[in-house]
Formats: sequence, structure tokens, C-alpha cells
Amino acid sequence: MRKKIIFIGIVFITIIAVTIIGKKQKIEPESKNFTLKIVSPKETKKILEKRKRQDLENYKPTTAIDIARFKAYEKVTYEDGEIKNWKNSEVTEEKFNRDKPVTIFYNKEGLSNREVYVVKFQSHLGSTEFPVIFYVDKNSYEILGKGEKGNFYD
Repeated sequence: MRKKIIFIGIVFITIIAVTIIGKKQKIEPESKNFTLKIVSPKETKKILEKRKRQDLENYKPTTAIDIARFKAYEKVTYEDGEIKNWKNSEVTEEKFNRDKPVTIFYNKEGLSNREVYVVKFQSHLGSTEFPVIFYVDKNSYEILGKGEKGNFYD
């Protein structure tokens, strides 16, 4: 019984504190004529493509890893979802391994043991997060392949 009284007291004090703080901080929307707009998938695609174009135009790569990240981000499509914080994506160096599930953009022959940057973006599609992985040639910065969706490997 004593625990219930303490719990109710804490809840009551919390409600009073939130009410007082809420009254002191008058939070008003930026516009009094606030409108919620539901955007179609086609409009969403246009918005994301415009944002991506602006990001690419304003980005000035300075290192080899930055260039690899830039080239990989250029190849991101609407179907890859929304890439957040692409400029800080994970980039590693390794030898290309054809055993991984990869969509090849280049002639399959001659890719084994090629030095590549592996650029791993975190993508959001609705509430689902998944990696989008690109394989970028270390010398030419050509996109050699892309990790397939649904394959979560490191």
C-alpha cells in the first residue's frame, strides 16, 4: 500500500511539474496556418532526388575516401531508401570477393582480388533500416558492384 501511495505521489508531482513548465514555455508553431500535406511516392522521389542533387553539388571531396564516398552516393537510387548522414558513412578497404552477394556493374572477369573501397551507407525505408553497400575501385573510383538488399553482412 505504501508503494502505491509513493507511486501516485510521484506521478502527481510529475504532472504538476510538466504543466508548470509547459505554461512557462509557450510553444507555438512557426505558422498559425499550419497545414499537413500527404506526399505521394512520386513527389517523395522528386524531393529526395532534389536533396541528393543539392548535396552532391555542395560537396567538395578532399581525400580518396571522400571521393569513393561521393562516387558511391551518386549511384544511390530512390529504391535504396533515404540515406542519412552519407558524408560520414563507413568506408573500408579490402580485396574484392566475388563470393559475397553482389550485383556486378562491371565485367565479372578480372574482379577477384581487386583493391576496392567498400562504402556502407545506412538507409531508411519507412521504419526499416538496412545497409546499402557499394564497391568502388581504388584506382579509378569506378563503381564495380553493389551489395544486394536484405543481405546483412559486414
